[in-house]
Amino acid sequence: MNNFGKVDLLQEAWGLLKTNVSLFAKIFGVYLLYYIVQYAVQAYFKYSLAVGLVSFIFGVIGVVLELGLIYLVLKLIDGKKPTIADIYTYPNLIKKVVIFILAGIVFGVAVVVGLILLVIPGIYIAIRGMFFSYYIVDKNAGIIDSIKMSWKLTEGAVLNLFLFDLLLVVFNVIGVLLLGIGLFVTIPVSLLAVALLYRRFQK
Repeated sequence: MNNFGKVDLLQEAWGLLKTNVSLFAKIFGVYLLYYIVQYAVQAYFKYSLAVGLVSFIFGVIGVVLELGLIYLVLKLIDGKKPTIADIYTYPNLIKKVVIFILAGIVFGVAVVVGLILLVIPGIYIAIRGMFFSYYIVDKNAGIIDSIKMSWKLTEGAVLNLFLFDLLLVVFNVIGVLLLGIGLFVTIPVSLLAVALLYRRFQK
């Protein structure tokens, strides 16, 4: 799909958010609890030899929540009835977390190398692989396959995806300017818009 309605995606995402406010309020609660506990525990172990292990554990928990959020949002878009438990009880959780971490390393290295090579190649690679985590969650894709599948999905749409990403950046900057409170709207709308785009590209 070379072209798509960028503003239309945000409007559709906004509609989904409005009809699922309570669910996203619970998601906010989970993330708030995660960050509070993370801050408290890391502060306690700040001068301990265990600080590295603690950071790793919370990093893994963060990945669990990130993939779970994708799983939950895709269920919502597919017309199913997600619950807050979906964010941490999705199928093949451990396997998907491991694959995501390894795929993230591979993808991250590729993006960094691209950025070193005059920046533009890094941006191009980042856009082409932007859906690899969705394929891990949605299609149980492997480390390399998830990146390949995202690469294929975004073929011919790089410029429009770049403009869409810029729109999301501006959208969230506006959220920041609204005393930060606007982020409670712009972040979930952005997440929903990207997931909607992922599904739309598959049709």
